[in-house]
Amino acid sequence: MNLIGGRTRSLVNVFDSGAPADGSDVLTINGTDYPDVFLMRAATADTGLAFVALINGPTPLTPAGTDPVERLNYNQNMESITVNGGNGDDQFYVDDTRAAITINGGQGNDFFQVGQLYKSRRTPVLAGIAPEDVFATIDTTQGWLSNGTSKPLTINGGIGDDTFIVFHNLATLDLNGDAGNDKFLVQAIALAGSQEDHRALTDMSGGAGQDLIQYAVNAPVNIDGGDGFDTVVVIGTEFNDDFVVTPNGVFGAGLNVNFVNVEAVEIDGGAGNDRFFILGTNPNWTTTVTGGLGSNLFSVGGQTPANGVISNTLLGHSGIITQAVLSTIPGYSGINVVGISANVADNDSPGVVVTQTDGSSQVVQGNGTSFSTSDQTMDSYSVVLTRKPDVPVTVKVTPPPGLAIVGDAIVDLTTGQYSGTTLLRTINSETQVATLNGLRGGHFTLGDGTTTVTLAFNATASDVQGALGPLFGGIANVHAEQDGSTYTITFQAGKAHINIPQLVGGLSGDATAGATINVTTTVQGGVSTPTGISLSFNGTNWWKPQNVFFAVDDKAASISSRADFQNSIQAATIGGTVQAGTRSVDMNPNTSGDEYATLITTGHAFQGYLPSATLPEGLRGESLKIGVGDAEAAGQIRLILGSYIESVTVNASAGHTFQLKFGDQTTGTLTYGAGAGTVLTALESLSNIGKGNVAVTLNGNTYTFELKGKLYLSQDSQFAVTFSNTGDSASYSIDDNSLKLNAPWSVIPTPTVATFEISFFSGVHVPNVKVRIYSQPKPAVVVYEPGGSTSLAEGVATSNATILVKLSAPLPTGTPSVTVNLGDNGQHLISFDKPVLTFDSTNLWNVFQQVVVSAVDDGVVRGFHKTDLVVRANGYAEYLSTVNIADDNSPGVRVQESNGSTNVIEFTNNEFGGLTQNQALADGFPLQATYTLALTQAPTANVTVTALAQPTRTSETGGIVSFSRQLMLCLPSMTTDNCAADLDYAPSVPVQFTSTSWSQPQTVWVRAVDNSRVDGMDTHVFAPQLSQLSNVQGPLFINGGVGTDRTGLLERQPVMLPAEINETPPMGNTLSSTPGSAATAATVTIDASSLAKVVALPVPGTNNTVQDITVSAIAGLF
Repeated sequence: MNLIGGRTRSLVNVFDSGAPADGSDVLTINGTDYPDVFLMRAATADTGLAFVALINGPTPLTPAGTDPVERLNYNQNMESITVNGGNGDDQFYVDDTRAAITINGGQGNDFFQVGQLYKSRRTPVLAGIAPEDVFATIDTTQGWLSNGTSKPLTINGGIGDDTFIVFHNLATLDLNGDAGNDKFLVQAIALAGSQEDHRALTDMSGGAGQDLIQYAVNAPVNIDGGDGFDTVVVIGTEFNDDFVVTPNGVFGAGLNVNFVNVEAVEIDGGAGNDRFFILGTNPNWTTTVTGGLGSNLFSVGGQTPANGVISNTLLGHSGIITQAVLSTIPGYSGINVVGISANVADNDSPGVVVTQTDGSSQVVQGNGTSFSTSDQTMDSYSVVLTRKPDVPVTVKVTPPPGLAIVGDAIVDLTTGQYSGTTLLRTINSETQVATLNGLRGGHFTLGDGTTTVTLAFNATASDVQGALGPLFGGIANVHAEQDGSTYTITFQAGKAHINIPQLVGGLSGDATAGATINVTTTVQGGVSTPTGISLSFNGTNWWKPQNVFFAVDDKAASISSRADFQNSIQAATIGGTVQAGTRSVDMNPNTSGDEYATLITTGHAFQGYLPSATLPEGLRGESLKIGVGDAEAAGQIRLILGSYIESVTVNASAGHTFQLKFGDQTTGTLTYGAGAGTVLTALESLSNIGKGNVAVTLNGNTYTFELKGKLYLSQDSQFAVTFSNTGDSASYSIDDNSLKLNAPWSVIPTPTVATFEISFFSGVHVPNVKVRIYSQPKPAVVVYEPGGSTSLAEGVATSNATILVKLSAPLPTGTPSVTVNLGDNGQHLISFDKPVLTFDSTNLWNVFQQVVVSAVDDGVVRGFHKTDLVVRANGYAEYLSTVNIADDNSPGVRVQESNGSTNVIEFTNNEFGGLTQNQALADGFPLQATYTLALTQAPTANVTVTALAQPTRTSETGGIVSFSRQLMLCLPSMTTDNCAADLDYAPSVPVQFTSTSWSQPQTVWVRAVDNSRVDGMDTHVFAPQLSQLSNVQGPLFINGGVGTDRTGLLERQPVMLPAEINETPPMGNTLSSTPGSAATAATVTIDASSLAKVVALPVPGTNNTVQDITVSAIAGLF
């Protein structure tokens, strides 16, 4: 779709009517070569409209109500969209998306903002938009915040000094600066109702207390600065934020920001008593940490909070393992050892796990016709679900430009390597657009650079096609379409799939004075567009990983050095119509935090999703959205706390007695026929319910229990009856038409009118896959390090690593050989069995050569230390990485995770319809992982390293939090079945080392604790690390004061549709008003009785001396 700009007004619907797995549909939208302003939104419901709009008119940032818009609507079945900005200084504002989207800024100083803040919810009455355009916003301390993106979004800045601002992103966001001096700003935002937690700056303790500060939690933001001087700025909220800074990322305050190829990184805490835990810095850029207002803590190389920070990696929740050392040798006893922070995928809620082969992805351009994992011309990753789906689930895989999926990969059963020959891609046919501007008479010309044809100013498409045909071998090779004075020319048949030089346009002497003609190439012929695929999962294959094989696309228009596969998910949603009884509940108007909402529907909408053995907490943790029907209530999103109404029918004889049980608590004896009040009193005496937290009604011999507050029903916490007499019985029924939600409604949905939607699997956000690309147009030294990194030990030959080295491009013409030198930048801490390699006619440039890397045993006490691994060749980009070395002159424990990380999925034998553990493992289900332990120095007596699975905090914003052990451990030498059975696993395992076995790595197996609880993924806990200042590898600047004033960032006015309004709703009923003048202030008289009131009451029996009172007002007294 080619947009026109100017004063053009248009509406185009691009709807894919096919099923989710039917092919891969791609929509390309091309902007103009002038400064464009794009707005992207998606309605709240998954089935609602989404659009990309070009806002036209003289002031597109603040359009008048009648200004025109070129709008393209699309639906959820569209697999991917590419938006090309063109050559102007374009601006893109993204409120939400419904498909995987790539935005190309092109040339110019472009501006991109993901997520916007508004003064009110976006509804017809409050914002003046159409009912079908209502989109979701959440209430924050800064205003109403849009989702930003609900599907993977990649933004390529292109050539120019570009600016990127991120307020919110629900799905993975990739930001590529490309050429130019680019700036990336990522702002943390707190949710409305957040309160200061008054924690001490030095409080590192863990626990399951509720988070008083609630954040708008983002999915990962991956930044690649590209060329130029690129700056990343991460900004905190007005509250007490915690940040963890690593050499390649910043985590905390709801953010997860990763970066490469940048020159400067700044973390600004803003207001509040913030804490910064700096685990390391990168040698390739400067890191500046600014405390801002408040009393701040800066910890360099120290411990991080046991409760972690609020940050979502999309990889699961954290599970911490520590290692404790016991020995009679003073040097070993009690030494510090690094821990492990495992990624645990929860099977109590829907999830998708993506596993990269060998822990990372790297691919080298081959010959374009055959590809193999053996020479890294092909690589792969796998996708699997965490639990059995109730409906078919489709994972859509969208490759980036420069990579293509290999569609026919097969395995060699002898070597285990994969190979293939077919890339899934479309070779484009050339499309060019000729636009006449201001030509109202006379003639214009088009030509191929050699021959020119003359056409009248009002030529038809047939005229253009007929005139150009002879220039390109016949009219059948050219197809033209006309839209006013714009001609779209596509080359086909004999000229299809090849590059066509751009047509040359001109004006004849009789042309209208001042007229112009522009010719642009919108689709380059002869280059390829990669085709995505769909992975289908259902109840019969959900545990079987499906592989995605890929290779470098040799016909791509350009190939970057890094790119990401976008992975998104589609599945049917749970939905229905709101019914009477849906309400907001405030347990105590004098306190905050106890409010919630209920949703009532009909038709047994939640029958298949009640608490059960396979779904222990039902729909808890999922998001419920109000969709269409009631436009003013639409756009609201609430976290589901769970089912909360259960009926119990008691069948007994007169005079018989029974007891009620809830969870692990039991009431006193009750007599059959006991009244509702008697039963209520008995239940309120239970410690896990309490006074005022349950309602009881009695109808015949059926009791209906309604849990109040934040209590909910689960598989482990339901009502049950025990009888004193034989022959008595009871039946139970959880209401399948009701749910409890975490927060009150902003507007109560209208019964029988408003609809709701629960995404379940379709609401899962799948991680992207990052790929390092070596292409022939960019000659480079290629190095393959197994597992993605190299770790060595002094004095231990078995720790030597074998790396593979080759070139990414042929030898330069006239160069018979290329010499490759390996080293560590003169530090002399590692050695190579072949420090110099030669590539020539015998040792081909595209064939790997093996090199063994060893640690130099230099006799110097260094402890664990690092050095460079650098591989250089003239005319080729060098390879540089970091090698970790264990010192045999100092006692220590080596901890090595398989492929660099530990990833497990909760699973129990015979779960989900009888799937056995043996079958799951045989099919490759990644339910377990391993890591190894070894000593660095020979001990004089036995050493015991005890691996301990620690209680670990998990949470989901909105009220879900826990602090419990997440992992189980096993040592094969202590079992008879090599850690096959769950019974072999325990919270801790002792690993013994002797004076002869100290250097031999011992394997520890890891599995997840398959609890019956929704854990959430919003807390990331970091494992204990060694306190080493050597981790500060790049310049670190700490500023305890106030940094650059960026308060204006949150005051930015959003870009909206014409006639849309952005005003703060009134706080009370207006009685009268008088206009103001230069000498007289305007006045407004309101009915104060309609304003909210704040009541502060002391808490009896406590010594509380501090109470927080939140006052929502803009003026006046209280």
